[in-house]
Amino acid sequence: MTLSGTDTFTGGTTVQGISLLVDSPGSLNSSSTVTVDSSSTPGRAPGSVGPILSPGGTGHPGDPSVATAFGVLTAPSADFTNGGTLVIGVASYVTPGTNYDQLSPGQQRLY
Repeated sequence: MTLSGTDTFTGGTTVQGISLLVDSPGSLNSSSTVTVDSSSTPGRAPGSVGPILSPGGTGHPGDPSVATAFGVLTAPSADFTNGGTLVIGVASYVTPGTNYDQLSPGQQRLY
């Protein structure tokens, strides 16, 4: 599923069994938690989402279906504990979103 517009829904978003692609200027409400189950992948950028909670799921800032589609995904926080995985694609270290993926949590920590 691709989100290319701004979502104003303030409740939580659960991603189950699909890839959620957030394309600029697409975004999910920054206060709404995005929960990713083990059969799903949030990704694609530039876009922004709320806090990512990924118990057993996979976070991928670029497009997980295209090896060279790098991106910067912005989230206020990300928690990959309890078996979650963060996948970062790297071709070279030149420009984030162009040559490598980046998860940008602002001033918060990644777990």
